[in-house]
Amino acid sequence: MKSLDDGVLGRQAVPPSLLRTIRLLGEYKGRQTVLTDRSPKILHRLRQAALLHGTETSSRLDGIVVPPERVLAFVARRDGPRNRAEQEIAGYREALGRIAAEAGQDEAGRQALTPQMVLHLHADLFQFLPEGGGRWKTSDNLVTERLPDGSTAVRFTPVPAYAVEDAMNRLHDGFIRQSDAGIIDPLLLVPSYLLDFLCIHPFSDGNERIARLLAMVLLERAGYALTAWVSLDPLFERTRALWSGALQASWRGWHQAAHTLVPWWEYFLGVVLQGYQELERQVTVDLPPRGAKREMVVRAVRGLPHQFRHPDLERLVPSISRPTINRVLRDLRTAGEVRCVKPGRNAWWQRREPA
Repeated sequence: MKSLDDGVLGRQAVPPSLLRTIRLLGEYKGRQTVLTDRSPKILHRLRQAALLHGTETSSRLDGIVVPPERVLAFVARRDGPRNRAEQEIAGYREALGRIAAEAGQDEAGRQALTPQMVLHLHADLFQFLPEGGGRWKTSDNLVTERLPDGSTAVRFTPVPAYAVEDAMNRLHDGFIRQSDAGIIDPLLLVPSYLLDFLCIHPFSDGNERIARLLAMVLLERAGYALTAWVSLDPLFERTRALWSGALQASWRGWHQAAHTLVPWWEYFLGVVLQGYQELERQVTVDLPPRGAKREMVVRAVRGLPHQFRHPDLERLVPSISRPTINRVLRDLRTAGEVRCVKPGRNAWWQRREPA
């Protein structure tokens, strides 16, 4: 589509700071194999945490809020969704499952990147909802933003409904053509594709969720597999204002192919870099000496907010097993330092502040 049309990428002025980010990401990519072979137990815990927190955070980004224990129940497939909010979250879990099943496979074992693949992801996302998914929008939509005074402002006018199918075909043809040419770095092609997808806004609902899922697919296929262990969704949530600002800066002039991709490139690759830094920080933590595990858990508890969830604590100490964490929490409860507010696998705890 517009960003991937001939000549558009070539006229973008890439600043030195962005070149540095690309270089650093290439270095992280080169260390992936070493990282992933070093600590399989830690990576398994990170994979489970990424699935849970990615599902929960992505839904919250779209205004879908469900109690954490319910998210855990159907992410672990122990229960089915009971209402619309849970149906939407369960659909995101199914879409993540499709992506995870194809990750790491060769071209023969995965679905080709086509408009049909995007439709299949959308069908997964909405499979539990009465209206279903897997269809392009049938009426025009707008990208809006709610202002502090409660009013709504139009930020972008996407491709009209009648032109969506052609636009999506052109988007994928352009991405494949640019990829095959091998001139533009994949780290620039991936966010360019995502920007065009968001400008087309091909669905009546779920466009940003699908964009975040496609980011995982495209990064993994380009060899940047960090999203298997670190969800980018919490990073997108923490930088929500920057996401919106970068899009608005890169949307201007898009319909005339006169836009600049640099603000969106800088934002998106900055988030990916943060994800790699988090992955390396988690994986390269040396196994603590005997007796130090308890101290690590105690320090983590004392550094958490006054009230915290069990998964929040586990995320801070991924190298320490759940039984060890539970044992330390029992000791702290006996000592009167913490109390359990809500028991269970996804328990809530509260620290007692010193008198």
